[in-house]
Amino acid sequence: MGQEIHRQGLIQHSQLNGSNVIVEIPQDSFAVSMLEQHLQLNYPLAYIHDLAYQMQWKASSVKLKISFENQEDAIHFHLRHND
Repeated sequence: MGQEIHRQGLIQHSQLNGSNVIVEIPQDSFAVSMLEQHLQLNYPLAYIHDLAYQMQWKASSVKLKISFENQEDAIHFHLRHND
């Protein structure tokens, strides 16, 4: 799942902030669903903040804040998905 997210370019940008990562993804339900499934499988204690609030349908991309259980998981996710 993680390789598919990276290969498809679903995460356009990520920014590390302690145990949080801000990701920018396309503004569609498929991208959000792929990201949620990836987190459930690989980082079961991570969660996305205020998903519905962040979705602004006029934009082509959306920024989401993901909180991880620890900083190591956040770093791992950021390094794996940031080009």
